[in-house]
Amino acid sequence: MPITIVLTAVPAKYVRNNASNEHTLIVKAFGKKYGLALHSVSGMDDIRQAVRHFAQQVHQRFPNYSFAVTVRIRNGDTTPRGFHDAVLSGSLGQHRFTRVFEHCTFEEYLADDFIQSAHTGFQA
Repeated sequence: MPITIVLTAVPAKYVRNNASNEHTLIVKAFGKKYGLALHSVSGMDDIRQAVRHFAQQVHQRFPNYSFAVTVRIRNGDTTPRGFHDAVLSGSLGQHRFTRVFEHCTFEEYLADDFIQSAHTGFQA
């Protein structure tokens, strides 16, 4: 039975904690969106492919932006086995274009977009 997924591209970035060399994920789930798409899929492999294709399209339109793809199952559709674990682990590819910023000022944290610049210096 087909499942409809909703894909949304939202501003997101990893900020490096210099003390521990760990990364903190910051996602701006409310506010500006870079893209929205509905896809009809039949399983986890189709979901991964749809996320990959959607993320690539958004990246082509916004090549210097750091973003994540949120994935949700349309209300009323059956969630495929392994979906929640895949979302939590990032194995759907939803963070493919989420960049690492060396630091983040308060003003940059409040910004609507996370964009590559000389000041933030994110890495692929």
